[in-house]
Amino acid sequence: MKAIIVQCDMMLFCFCFTKYS
Repeated sequence: MKAIIVQCDMMLFCFCFTKYS
């Protein structure tokens, strides 16, 4: 889900990547 990850802030990138990975 790259679209969701891209929408996340850079500071929350790791969090979003792990959550939606």
